Amino acid sequence: IATSEWAGAWDAPCSQERARGHAGPVTACTFVGSGKLCSASRVDHSIRWWSKQVEPLGSAIHRGLTTIAGGIPPDGVLVGDGHGEVWNHSPSGRSMGVPVFKEPVMALLHDGGASAIAAARCGTLQRVDLSRREPPSVLHQSDGYRDQLGIFPGLVRGTCWSLWRKHMRDGMQVFLSRVAQGSREKILHRSRMSLSNVGVSRDGQTIC
Repeated sequence: IATSEWAGAWDAPCSQERARGHAGPVTACTFVGSGKLCSASRVDHSIRWWSKQVEPLGSAIHRGLTTIAGGIPPDGVLVGDGHGEVWNHSPSGRSMGVPVFKEPVMALLHDGGASAIAAARCGTLQRVDLSRREPPSVLHQSDGYRDQLGIFPGLVRGTCWSLWRKHMRDGMQVFLSRVAQGSREKILHRSRMSLSNVGVSRDGQTIC
């Protein structure tokens, strides 16, 4: 299963019948904690949950959504929007949104429990408590000169892999770094070659 921004392997049997889906193009997909699929469309602002047989299980509308990611189990999905807020949706309802940025959320990942890590296009990364018991904490503050491409699960909670690019004196370069709460960002790889995505193992120890 793939969109322009995401791809994942699904070994479940699929029906040949066309399921009732979105009114616009699917722009994002993710798996939730129960293994079900969730899809979203920025065009019609819709979110839909699907069984392993591609049968519709529920839907929601979130105007201005920009990105989704697997959320609080079993069926929660994280939603970032153009107002810079992060939400957790499920077929039974949604949490109260948490304001994070003053610009759209471009990427999200679930960080265990009620926590998430959110990224803005400028490169700022914040850890968010969806229960709203604690304010968002900054993992990395943007210097205003980088373009964030994605974030990926790290080894432990409060960490992530960060993929970004920046214009240097000798041209544009792409960087892969490790970001951890309470410590400095560590750059692990840099390249002048175009790099738009990476893959991470389930335990977060291997990245390619």
